[in-house]
Amino acid sequence: MGRREVWSLLLFASTSATACHRNGHVDSASDGGTTATATGAPVTEAPRCKADGLGAAKLVKTWKPPEDCHWRGLAHGATTIVRSEAHLIAGALDCPASGIDFTKDSIVVAGHTLSPATVGIDVYDDGQKITFVSRQRDSCPKEYPPMPITVPIAFLIPAGESRTFDEATCKQAWKCQ
Repeated sequence: MGRREVWSLLLFASTSATACHRNGHVDSASDGGTTATATGAPVTEAPRCKADGLGAAKLVKTWKPPEDCHWRGLAHGATTIVRSEAHLIAGALDCPASGIDFTKDSIVVAGHTLSPATVGIDVYDDGQKITFVSRQRDSCPKEYPPMPITVPIAFLIPAGESRTFDEATCKQAWKCQ
Protein backbone atom coordinates (compact mmCIF):
# COMPACT_ATOMS: atom_id res chain seq x y z
CA MET A 1 0.00 0.00 0.00
CA GLY A 2 1.47 3.35 -1.04
CA ARG A 3 1.84 6.43 1.15
CA ARG A 4 -1.15 8.18 -0.49
CA GLU A 5 -3.40 5.17 0.10
CA VAL A 6 -2.35 5.03 3.78
CA TRP A 7 -3.17 8.74 4.26
CA SER A 8 -6.49 8.33 2.43
CA LEU A 9 -7.37 5.38 4.66
CA LEU A 10 -6.36 7.29 7.80
CA LEU A 11 -8.42 10.30 6.75
CA PHE A 12 -11.40 8.01 6.04
CA ALA A 13 -10.98 6.29 9.39
CA SER A 14 -10.62 9.63 11.17
CA THR A 15 -13.93 10.90 9.83
CA SER A 16 -16.00 7.72 10.07
CA ALA A 17 -18.99 7.59 12.40
CA THR A 18 -19.10 5.60 15.64
CA ALA A 19 -20.85 6.03 18.97
CA CYS A 20 -19.22 7.90 21.81
CA HIS A 21 -20.07 9.15 25.26
CA ARG A 22 -18.55 11.84 27.49
CA ASN A 23 -20.82 14.36 29.06
CA GLY A 24 -22.85 13.91 25.92
CA HIS A 25 -25.56 11.74 24.50
CA VAL A 26 -26.18 9.39 21.64
CA ASP A 27 -27.98 11.19 18.83
CA SER A 28 -30.92 8.86 18.28
CA ALA A 29 -31.81 10.71 15.07
CA SER A 30 -28.74 9.31 13.31
CA ASP A 31 -28.45 5.70 12.29
CA GLY A 32 -25.41 3.51 12.57
CA GLY A 33 -23.73 2.07 9.52
CA THR A 34 -20.69 0.15 8.41
CA THR A 35 -17.18 1.46 7.87
CA ALA A 36 -13.67 0.02 7.74
CA THR A 37 -10.88 0.20 10.29
CA ALA A 38 -7.27 0.96 9.40
CA THR A 39 -6.81 -2.78 8.84
CA GLY A 40 -9.73 -2.84 6.41
CA ALA A 41 -11.94 -5.00 8.63
CA PRO A 42 -15.62 -4.00 8.59
CA VAL A 43 -17.00 -2.52 11.80
CA THR A 44 -20.70 -2.12 12.58
CA GLU A 45 -21.29 1.37 13.85
CA ALA A 46 -23.58 2.42 16.67
CA PRO A 47 -25.51 5.70 16.42
CA ARG A 48 -23.30 8.78 16.21
CA CYS A 49 -22.90 10.70 19.45
CA LYS A 50 -23.30 14.44 19.83
CA ALA A 51 -21.33 16.16 22.57
CA ASP A 52 -23.11 18.48 24.99
CA GLY A 53 -22.95 22.19 24.27
CA LEU A 54 -23.16 21.92 20.48
CA GLY A 55 -26.72 23.25 20.36
CA ALA A 56 -27.98 23.39 16.78
CA ALA A 57 -24.55 22.74 15.26
CA LYS A 58 -24.67 20.43 12.27
CA LEU A 59 -22.25 17.68 11.32
CA VAL A 60 -20.00 18.87 8.48
CA LYS A 61 -19.12 16.78 5.42
CA THR A 62 -15.35 16.68 4.86
CA TRP A 63 -13.77 17.75 1.56
CA LYS A 64 -11.43 15.41 -0.30
CA PRO A 65 -8.85 16.83 -2.70
CA PRO A 66 -8.65 15.61 -6.32
CA GLU A 67 -6.63 12.42 -6.93
CA ASP A 68 -3.58 14.33 -8.22
CA CYS A 69 -3.34 16.49 -5.05
CA HIS A 70 -1.40 15.83 -1.83
CA TRP A 71 -1.58 17.57 1.55
CA ARG A 72 1.64 19.03 2.93
CA GLY A 73 2.89 21.08 5.86
CA LEU A 74 -0.02 20.56 8.25
CA ALA A 75 0.90 20.69 11.93
CA HIS A 76 -1.35 19.73 14.83
CA GLY A 77 -3.57 22.60 15.79
CA ALA A 78 -2.92 24.49 12.55
CA THR A 79 -6.44 25.51 11.51
CA THR A 80 -7.02 28.16 8.89
CA ILE A 81 -9.75 29.42 6.61
CA VAL A 82 -8.39 29.56 3.06
CA ARG A 83 -10.14 32.04 0.78
CA SER A 84 -8.25 31.63 -2.52
CA GLU A 85 -6.83 28.95 -4.78
CA ALA A 86 -3.39 30.60 -4.64
CA HIS A 87 -3.36 30.56 -0.83
CA LEU A 88 -4.48 26.90 -0.71
CA ILE A 89 -1.86 25.75 -3.23
CA ALA A 90 0.92 27.83 -1.64
CA GLY A 91 0.12 26.77 1.92
CA ALA A 92 -1.34 23.28 2.22
CA LEU A 93 -2.05 21.49 -1.04
CA ASP A 94 0.38 20.27 -3.68
CA CYS A 95 -1.58 20.11 -6.95
CA PRO A 96 -2.40 22.03 -10.11
CA ALA A 97 -5.97 22.97 -9.05
CA SER A 98 -8.33 22.12 -6.19
CA GLY A 99 -11.60 22.43 -8.09
CA ILE A 100 -13.10 24.69 -5.40
CA ASP A 101 -15.12 27.69 -6.58
CA PHE A 102 -13.76 30.34 -4.21
CA THR A 103 -16.48 32.81 -5.27
CA LYS A 104 -18.95 30.51 -3.48
CA ASP A 105 -16.89 28.69 -0.84
CA SER A 106 -13.87 29.02 1.40
CA ILE A 107 -12.12 25.93 2.74
CA VAL A 108 -11.20 25.27 6.35
CA VAL A 109 -7.99 23.24 6.59
CA ALA A 110 -6.89 21.74 9.90
CA GLY A 111 -4.17 19.39 11.08
CA HIS A 112 -5.26 17.07 13.92
CA THR A 113 -3.16 14.54 15.78
CA LEU A 114 -4.51 11.03 16.09
CA SER A 115 -3.18 8.46 18.52
CA PRO A 116 -3.91 4.72 18.24
CA ALA A 117 -6.83 5.37 20.65
CA THR A 118 -8.50 7.88 18.31
CA VAL A 119 -11.50 6.33 16.60
CA GLY A 120 -12.31 9.43 14.56
CA ILE A 121 -12.98 13.15 14.50
CA ASP A 122 -16.37 14.70 13.82
CA VAL A 123 -16.68 18.34 12.82
CA TYR A 124 -19.73 20.41 13.83
CA ASP A 125 -20.60 23.91 12.58
CA ASP A 126 -23.24 26.21 14.07
CA GLY A 127 -22.52 29.13 11.71
CA GLN A 128 -20.38 30.91 14.32
CA LYS A 129 -18.16 28.21 15.80
CA ILE A 130 -16.64 25.01 14.43
CA THR A 131 -16.10 22.25 17.00
CA PHE A 132 -13.77 19.32 16.35
CA VAL A 133 -15.06 16.34 18.40
CA SER A 134 -12.38 13.69 18.89
CA ARG A 135 -13.72 10.20 19.56
CA GLN A 136 -11.36 8.25 21.86
CA ARG A 137 -11.39 4.64 23.01
CA ASP A 138 -9.63 2.93 25.92
CA SER A 139 -6.30 1.30 25.16
CA CYS A 140 -6.28 -2.46 24.77
CA PRO A 141 -3.93 -4.83 26.62
CA LYS A 142 -0.62 -5.51 24.84
CA GLU A 143 -1.27 -2.63 22.45
CA TYR A 144 1.67 -0.69 21.04
CA PRO A 145 2.44 2.59 22.83
CA PRO A 146 0.77 5.67 21.33
CA MET A 147 2.51 7.01 18.24
CA PRO A 148 0.52 10.08 17.24
CA ILE A 149 0.23 11.15 13.62
CA THR A 150 -1.18 14.36 12.17
CA VAL A 151 -3.92 14.05 9.57
CA PRO A 152 -5.58 16.70 7.43
CA ILE A 153 -9.23 17.61 7.86
CA ALA A 154 -10.81 19.94 5.31
CA PHE A 155 -14.35 21.15 4.68
CA LEU A 156 -16.13 24.01 2.93
CA ILE A 157 -17.93 27.02 4.41
CA PRO A 158 -19.67 29.82 2.49
CA ALA A 159 -17.25 32.39 0.99
CA GLY A 160 -16.63 35.46 3.15
CA GLU A 161 -17.78 33.87 6.41
CA SER A 162 -15.60 33.52 9.52
CA ARG A 163 -15.67 31.04 12.39
CA THR A 164 -14.09 30.49 15.78
CA PHE A 165 -12.74 27.03 16.59
CA ASP A 166 -13.17 24.74 19.59
CA GLU A 167 -12.38 21.13 20.51
CA ALA A 168 -14.22 18.46 22.49
CA THR A 169 -13.55 14.80 23.28
CA CYS A 170 -15.87 11.90 23.83
CA LYS A 171 -15.37 8.33 24.99
CA GLN A 172 -15.98 5.54 22.48
CA ALA A 173 -17.19 2.15 23.64
CA TRP A 174 -14.71 -0.43 22.33
CA LYS A 175 -14.13 -4.16 22.53
CA CYS A 176 -10.50 -5.29 22.56
CA GLN A 177 -9.67 -8.33 20.47
